Amino acid sequence: MSSEVALTIESISIENFRLLQKMDIKLSQDSEKPITIIEGNNSLGKTTLMNAIYWCLYGREPFFLNEGLGKPRINQKILNDTEVGNKVKAKVKVSFSDYKKITHIVTRELVCK
Repeated sequence: MSSEVALTIESISIENFRLLQKMDIKLSQDSEKPITIIEGNNSLGKTTLMNAIYWCLYGREPFFLNEGLGKPRINQKILNDTEVGNKVKAKVKVSFSDYKKITHIVTRELVCK
Protein backbone atom coordinates (compact mmCIF):
# COMPACT_ATOMS: atom_id res chain seq x y z
CA MET A 1 0.00 0.00 0.00
CA SER A 2 1.27 3.45 -0.91
CA SER A 3 1.79 6.10 1.76
CA GLU A 4 1.05 8.85 -0.76
CA VAL A 5 -2.02 10.97 -0.16
CA ALA A 6 -3.85 12.52 -3.09
CA LEU A 7 -4.54 16.23 -2.68
CA THR A 8 -6.94 18.31 -4.74
CA ILE A 9 -6.79 22.08 -5.07
CA GLU A 10 -9.87 23.63 -3.47
CA SER A 11 -9.15 27.31 -3.98
CA ILE A 12 -6.58 29.89 -5.01
CA SER A 13 -6.34 33.39 -3.60
CA ILE A 14 -4.11 35.98 -5.26
CA GLU A 15 -3.29 39.50 -4.13
CA ASN A 16 -1.14 41.95 -6.16
CA PHE A 17 0.68 39.24 -8.13
CA ARG A 18 1.85 40.60 -11.50
CA LEU A 19 -1.23 41.85 -13.41
CA LEU A 20 -3.71 40.35 -10.91
CA GLN A 21 -4.67 42.74 -8.10
CA LYS A 22 -7.24 40.50 -6.40
CA MET A 23 -8.52 37.10 -7.45
CA ASP A 24 -10.25 34.33 -5.53
CA ILE A 25 -11.05 31.10 -7.37
CA LYS A 26 -12.87 28.08 -6.00
CA LEU A 27 -12.27 24.93 -8.04
CA SER A 28 -14.87 22.22 -8.51
CA GLN A 29 -15.02 19.65 -5.73
CA ASP A 30 -18.02 17.87 -7.28
CA SER A 31 -17.13 14.23 -7.94
CA GLU A 32 -19.66 14.20 -10.82
CA LYS A 33 -18.10 17.33 -12.42
CA PRO A 34 -14.47 17.42 -11.21
CA ILE A 35 -13.14 19.84 -13.85
CA THR A 36 -12.73 23.60 -13.62
CA ILE A 37 -12.09 25.41 -16.90
CA ILE A 38 -10.28 28.73 -16.93
CA GLU A 39 -10.66 30.62 -20.19
CA GLY A 40 -10.28 34.15 -21.41
CA ASN A 41 -8.87 36.42 -24.07
CA ASN A 42 -5.15 37.07 -24.41
CA SER A 43 -3.46 39.13 -21.69
CA LEU A 44 -6.20 38.62 -19.09
CA GLY A 45 -4.11 36.54 -16.65
CA LYS A 46 -4.40 32.82 -17.46
CA THR A 47 -0.62 32.34 -17.58
CA THR A 48 -0.21 34.65 -14.60
CA LEU A 49 -2.61 32.41 -12.66
CA MET A 50 -0.48 29.34 -13.51
CA ASN A 51 2.69 31.20 -12.53
CA ALA A 52 1.10 32.34 -9.26
CA ILE A 53 0.24 28.75 -8.29
CA TYR A 54 3.70 27.49 -9.25
CA TRP A 55 5.44 30.39 -7.48
CA CYS A 56 3.41 29.72 -4.33
CA LEU A 57 4.33 26.04 -4.31
CA TYR A 58 7.90 26.08 -5.68
CA GLY A 59 9.21 29.67 -5.63
CA ARG A 60 9.67 29.97 -9.40
CA GLU A 61 7.66 30.84 -12.52
CA PRO A 62 8.35 28.42 -15.37
CA PHE A 63 5.40 29.53 -17.54
CA PHE A 64 6.90 32.98 -18.10
CA LEU A 65 9.50 33.85 -20.71
CA ASN A 66 12.89 33.80 -18.89
CA GLU A 67 10.92 33.04 -15.70
CA GLY A 68 10.06 36.72 -15.38
CA LEU A 69 13.61 37.83 -14.70
CA GLY A 70 13.78 41.57 -14.17
CA LYS A 71 10.02 42.08 -13.93
CA PRO A 72 8.39 42.86 -10.58
CA ARG A 73 6.17 40.16 -9.11
CA ILE A 74 4.18 42.81 -7.28
CA ASN A 75 1.44 44.40 -9.39
CA GLN A 76 2.88 47.44 -11.20
CA LYS A 77 -0.14 49.68 -10.50
CA ILE A 78 0.07 48.90 -6.77
CA LEU A 79 3.82 49.61 -6.82
CA ASN A 80 3.24 52.94 -8.58
CA ASP A 81 0.47 53.93 -6.13
CA THR A 82 2.49 53.05 -3.00
CA GLU A 83 4.20 55.96 -1.30
CA VAL A 84 7.94 55.76 -0.73
CA GLY A 85 8.66 54.07 2.59
CA ASN A 86 5.37 52.14 2.73
CA LYS A 87 5.17 48.38 2.40
CA VAL A 88 3.33 46.53 -0.34
CA LYS A 89 3.06 42.79 -0.87
CA ALA A 90 2.21 40.12 -3.38
CA LYS A 91 0.54 37.09 -1.84
CA VAL A 92 -0.66 33.77 -3.21
CA LYS A 93 -2.52 31.15 -1.16
CA VAL A 94 -3.38 27.68 -2.45
CA SER A 95 -5.77 25.54 -0.39
CA PHE A 96 -5.83 21.76 -0.82
CA SER A 97 -7.95 19.01 0.66
CA ASP A 98 -7.11 15.35 1.11
CA TYR A 99 -9.36 12.30 0.97
CA LYS A 100 -10.45 12.96 4.57
CA LYS A 101 -11.46 16.52 3.55
CA ILE A 102 -8.74 17.99 5.76
CA THR A 103 -7.62 21.35 4.38
CA HIS A 104 -3.94 22.13 3.86
CA ILE A 105 -2.85 25.67 2.97
CA VAL A 106 0.35 26.84 1.27
CA THR A 107 1.05 30.59 1.24
CA ARG A 108 3.90 32.59 -0.25
CA GLU A 109 4.23 36.33 -0.03
CA LEU A 110 6.74 38.92 -1.11
CA VAL A 111 6.88 42.19 0.80
CA CYS A 112 8.59 45.27 -0.62
CA LYS A 113 9.28 48.64 0.91
